[in-house]
Amino acid sequence: ASGSSSWFSFIIQSYVAFDMGTVQFRDSLGPAESIYYMGRINGSTKYRLVMRDVNAAQYVADNSNSVSVEQQVLFTGRIDSGTTDNVHIWIDPDLYNGTPSDASANMVLTNVPHVDLNWLVLQNGNDTSGTTSIDEIRIGLNYNSVVPEPALLGLVPACAMLLRRRSRG
Repeated sequence: ASGSSSWFSFIIQSYVAFDMGTVQFRDSLGPAESIYYMGRINGSTKYRLVMRDVNAAQYVADNSNSVSVEQQVLFTGRIDSGTTDNVHIWIDPDLYNGTPSDASANMVLTNVPHVDLNWLVLQNGNDTSGTTSIDEIRIGLNYNSVVPEPALLGLVPACAMLLRRRSRG
């Protein structure tokens, strides 16, 4: 809704260098759609935030740090909706210090065309190999409603390794 903020978070991990794995918010599923892409895009070694509007104009914000293969990352973001949108993304925010400041965001897009958040789409790899894990997707009205309890984050890698071993077994 215009004049409101939506918060989200997810954990993402890629198992192959230069692969693609994204979380996408879309206003429709068709050729005339506006989209936010977040994750590893087009084989980038860095995480990116891309907004593409209905006219195919793109707005891009890159995280300055490269991502290691198998590095698990917590994305946390806020979309401030209005006539235009402002998007702030924090990568691995400090979960013990409360809501992060706008100045500490790793990626920011300001005054981009508004996107109605009607669809959530997950993209896992450039082919059918399934080389990216996306987990713990949360959407809410404030920061505390979307970030995991700090103690729980330590369990995610252990669970992922167990599931990976079971699928190979």
